[in-house]
Amino acid sequence: MALLRINIFMEDARDRIDCISSYWHKLSERTFCRDLTPGKPLFRHNIHLALNYHLLHVSLGRCFIVENFNPGVSCTEGVEWLKLRVSLVDEGISSAIAIIDLCRILHDEKYLSKLSYLEVSSCYAAVMALVVSYSYDKNHTLRDAYEKGVKILQDVSTKFSSIGFRKHVVENLGIAFKRSDNERKRSAAGLDEDGYKQFRNWVALQEIAPQEGS
Repeated sequence: MALLRINIFMEDARDRIDCISSYWHKLSERTFCRDLTPGKPLFRHNIHLALNYHLLHVSLGRCFIVENFNPGVSCTEGVEWLKLRVSLVDEGISSAIAIIDLCRILHDEKYLSKLSYLEVSSCYAAVMALVVSYSYDKNHTLRDAYEKGVKILQDVSTKFSSIGFRKHVVENLGIAFKRSDNERKRSAAGLDEDGYKQFRNWVALQEIAPQEGS
């Protein structure tokens, strides 16, 4: 019964993603919708549309990144579920990287606004997804995208409490990110805890030593 519910949920998520992706790729690439050329009349509007599109993928995929998520079924029984999960996670991470790239375009073109909830929240969600993913998959693409995202958030952070709080959280995540990378380099064996538990422990430690790594 549990496996049936999981498959229904995952298939529904996949069908929705497929439907939205099909619709997205049918949109115009000239001037309207998917034209991301700087200087065009609808440049920023189109960027926002793309951010919403990719944020949906991140939102659906990020909850399945954690490796020790176990629905209580055997590997044999859960093969189809595992395939769907991998697909959603991969699409979510790809979209997280795409969000960082879109925010970088806005930043470079002087359009990125600290008052835009969509721009800041999308970048923040992408950074968090990349940090968690990196705790399992140490590759330079994730690291580079993460560092770009953090730099963008730092640039738009102000004294406003909501953004300031996010900056504080991102900085703590950055410390966890660096520790994860350093631990991997020191020893292939590492700690016997799973990656996500290490990640949570590292973040918790920052409440004790918030200045470390700054």
